[in-house]
This record gives sequence, structure tokens and C-alpha cells, in this order.
Amino acid sequence: MENQNSIKGMHSIRTMSSSKKSSFSNETTSNHLNLYMMDKEMTRLLMEKKRLSIRLEAINNRIRDIEDFKKHAQEHDIKTNSTNQDDWKVQKLNY
Repeated sequence: MENQNSIKGMHSIRTMSSSKKSSFSNETTSNHLNLYMMDKEMTRLLMEKKRLSIRLEAINNRIRDIEDFKKHAQEHDIKTNSTNQDDWKVQKLNY
């Protein structure tokens, strides 16, 4: 089987690295493309802002509910954190 490098003209092929080309263009982009990309980004950011405002509203509602519950508990002297171990019921387990 022939070696791939022995094919006539194989050494004259220019590759991306040998011709010092880059995949990134050095040319300036058009204003239309920039305007389009900025419009897409603005649309994405507005959607994200809307999603965050809905999430923030839900969080604020939950905080308000918790504060109302605490206020109600304090008005009616409900023990929220009972750490008195005398009130606990104990049951022995036999294995």
C-alpha cells in the first residue's frame, strides 16, 4: 500500500495553519447584523426580566404569608418552638 505522503502534489497543499488563516474574520460586521443581534438579546433579556418579576412576586407573597402566620401565632400565644423535653412522649424499643 502506498504511503499517503508519496502522492504527487501532497506537499503543495496549503492547510489552515500553514497559510496563517484564522476562522475569525478580521472584517468589520455590518450594522444590520449588529442591530439584529442586539434586538434578539433585548428580547431575551425582557423575557428574563418578566420571569424574574413573576418569581419575585411569588417569593414576596410567601414571605407575607409567613409573617402573617407568625403575627397570628403571637396574638394567640401559640408555641412555635417547643423545646421542653418534659412534654415529649418516650417509648422504649426492644430489638
